[in-house]
Amino acid sequence: MAVLFLVEPGFEFGDAGTQGSDDGLDLRSLGVDEHEMPGRNPWITALCRKAGCKPRFIGSVDGVTHVLSRVASDACVTLLPDYFLGFSHPGVTFKAVSDAHARWDFMLLRQKGKMTPPMRSLVEALQRSAERLR
Repeated sequence: MAVLFLVEPGFEFGDAGTQGSDDGLDLRSLGVDEHEMPGRNPWITALCRKAGCKPRFIGSVDGVTHVLSRVASDACVTLLPDYFLGFSHPGVTFKAVSDAHARWDFMLLRQKGKMTPPMRSLVEALQRSAERLR
């Protein structure tokens, strides 16, 4: 999946949410607890470094509502998968990340055993979508 950059409306690099540093622009960023989403914060750090900036994590969040509220109230940024593009929240702008290497992996977990027909249809649809992206 593609990735979205969540910012306050009118955000520009150089706003109050950013500061210069020796190794690029610091972005006030929201992280996620490593137990909830292992590897997400280092992944965000790597993507930002490629873009010439560095995330300065000001806190960790749990749940999308909390993420949106913190972006709106704390003048910070974060990354989410592009299926959130249809969401709206006062004080938050969703921008697509144009880097082709910025991809969000999607994982489907299911209970062991026989798959029901709806589950099989979902898995097949996801496989077809993944093949189109390659």
